[in-house]
Amino acid sequence: MSHSAIVSIQGEFSVARDAGGVGLAREFAHMFLTRSGYTGSREDVILVASELVANALQHGDVVLRIAGDASRVRIEVTGAGERRHGGWGMKLIAALSTVWGVDDRDTGKVLWSELRAMPGDVLVTET
Repeated sequence: MSHSAIVSIQGEFSVARDAGGVGLAREFAHMFLTRSGYTGSREDVILVASELVANALQHGDVVLRIAGDASRVRIEVTGAGERRHGGWGMKLIAALSTVWGVDDRDTGKVLWSELRAMPGDVLVTET
């Protein structure tokens, strides 16, 4: 019996705590989504990535990791500091994410979010 494999790609980007960090994170997320062929809302993924990065950058430089395929995306931001995470941005992340959370790892605190494309979502490209 043959099974078709889901091809998943991943990328990592170091984000410095400066005025352009969040914008660069959005560009990185956009490039990732183009490569992955994600069929869900790209705007939602880019917004969640930028909110996670903006929240974490309050505490210093961070690493943004994105992995996924056409139907799902996982965003992780490492280096989020020890402060409690809340506020409007985190409410927005909770509303747009399928699931999200905060993990303590050996490498530091990790804010993460997963988003899934809805059944029937189709990638529309401009010609």
